[in-house]
Amino acid sequence: MALILIVDDEVKFTEVLTLTLADEGYEALAANDPGTALELVRERHFDIVITDIRMPGIDGLELIERIRQIDDGCEFVIMTAYASVETAIVALKRGVRDYIIKPFKTDQLLAVVARLQERRQLVEENSYLKERLSSLTGPGTIVGDARSIQEAVRLARKVAASDSNVLIRGESGTGKELLARLIHHASPRAPHPLVQIHIASIPDNLLESELFGYEKGAFTGATSQKRGRFELAEGGTLFLDEIGEVSPLLQVKLLKAIQDRCFPRVGGLKAIKMDARLVAATNANLEELIRAGRFREDLYYRLNVIQITVPPLRERIEDIPDLVAHFVRRYGPPGLKVAPEALEALGAYHWPGNVRELENVIERACVIREGDTIGLPELPFHDGGLGTPTVTRGGAADRRGTATWPAPELPTELAVGNAGLEPQPRLAGELPRRFSLEEWERQIVIRAHELSGRVKTRTAQILGITRRQLDSKLRKYGL
Repeated sequence: MALILIVDDEVKFTEVLTLTLADEGYEALAANDPGTALELVRERHFDIVITDIRMPGIDGLELIERIRQIDDGCEFVIMTAYASVETAIVALKRGVRDYIIKPFKTDQLLAVVARLQERRQLVEENSYLKERLSSLTGPGTIVGDARSIQEAVRLARKVAASDSNVLIRGESGTGKELLARLIHHASPRAPHPLVQIHIASIPDNLLESELFGYEKGAFTGATSQKRGRFELAEGGTLFLDEIGEVSPLLQVKLLKAIQDRCFPRVGGLKAIKMDARLVAATNANLEELIRAGRFREDLYYRLNVIQITVPPLRERIEDIPDLVAHFVRRYGPPGLKVAPEALEALGAYHWPGNVRELENVIERACVIREGDTIGLPELPFHDGGLGTPTVTRGGAADRRGTATWPAPELPTELAVGNAGLEPQPRLAGELPRRFSLEEWERQIVIRAHELSGRVKTRTAQILGITRRQLDSKLRKYGL
């Protein structure tokens, strides 16, 4: 039900209204002056705000303007004993949905609230249907007929009907987020929010408050209450991307929240009920992290109730033509074609960056093409680009062979900007001429780490990445 704020300077009047609304199942709070109302709006999201038009200090219309600056997702109703055409016109221009003339019967108020509640539900349903249509036909579509990807999609649709936690595994760029969206949109929770958090992109000291929210005064700068991702996902799905990056301390709190189905905000004591389905994703080997003591085994089993593996693109090479056609339709003009030799070259590469890398290559080709056909000159491995891929045959991991890119020229100097290090440290030595992109990155990390004296903070500054990202790469490459 809707959360409603009543604003009026008559205390007994607001008490009657809040009790009336509570009897009908609504949650209603009262404010007897505009200042209190603004403070409440800063702390919570209200679906409907019902305000008197004349109050000491600022009037109801000015209050609506100020509330909109804080939260533009509210519906507004004004109460007035001084109704006029002019007032109604001004109110409508400011986004007021309805108004009630004082004195009024409680049935009139309930009828207005019911209409707004119905409108809000229709807007949410419309938004859901648009998002679902987009998920079926737009950028989020999962393309491919390969048995491995179809098996992952089939399993995702099958488990969507349940509320069990899901762990999606796969290399970077394979489409784990798309699979999480598919699970959400195919589930009974689809009309409610799908909330995503990319754990690796948030510093450790902020991640807890992002997940669980915080109370006003919980720490310096916490001037108002904030809801975390768990609350924002109420009734829907919370997608925890890169779950392997969660710190050991936060793993304990996350485990407790999952077990108890409730949690306190940072700086708070009140237990908040958790009503969100959890879908986690990782490109890390969690079993190795468990053996190394960097990931809790009990948390692993809580998250890994159902596991879905997304195959890398090199294991579904037959899908490349369909994927290329899909991305050409998205980024290119109508009628744009791909030359057979270009398609053959795309199929010869082993795509360490998976579908994301293929999408990047096709988008680039659509932008720089000169005619109505994408040919070899538009691909990054044409002359003057990264070079032609070298195809090797007979690898067990890749039935059709693999390919490596010639390594781009490695800069002899790495600028460190304002990192506070010695300017332009040099990477000694030369890299071998042919590497896969993944191996090329590994060698860059090794050289930078050697250059920094194996001081992680300095290595991260040299590479221009965060310490968390560096730790992830060191683990990835076993360094």
